[in-house]
Amino acid sequence: MDFVNGFNRGQLIMMDFEANVTASSWARVADWFVDALPMDSLGFNNVLNSEGRPPYRSSDMLKLFMYGYKKKLRSSYQLEEACRVNLEVIWLMNGLRPSARKIAYFRKNNSKAFKQAFRHFLLMLKEMDLIN
Repeated sequence: MDFVNGFNRGQLIMMDFEANVTASSWARVADWFVDALPMDSLGFNNVLNSEGRPPYRSSDMLKLFMYGYKKKLRSSYQLEEACRVNLEVIWLMNGLRPSARKIAYFRKNNSKAFKQAFRHFLLMLKEMDLIN
């Protein structure tokens, strides 16, 4: 008897992530919104390390949080897991996989900037007449 066969797990597969993220995906909304934000004036800390690995961009981390808040991924561990397994998040983060610790530190060190970004988001929605 014939069955539908999947792919060979040991085989290298080229994948188009763009095709796996729909046009109406929240990942695309978060990407568009954060790219439109004036990140420097909002107060996000882009501290360059004098040694060790370079930091993640504030815009990439904010995109991750915006996606996570919408999809009810609140903890740093849930966001870390999403960066490994969720195709939309992999697309949104351009394949970056920050650790839960990095995610938590970013949230802690930029709490005021987060508030400013979400205020900006609400103002944008009001300008578009999407909310009152």
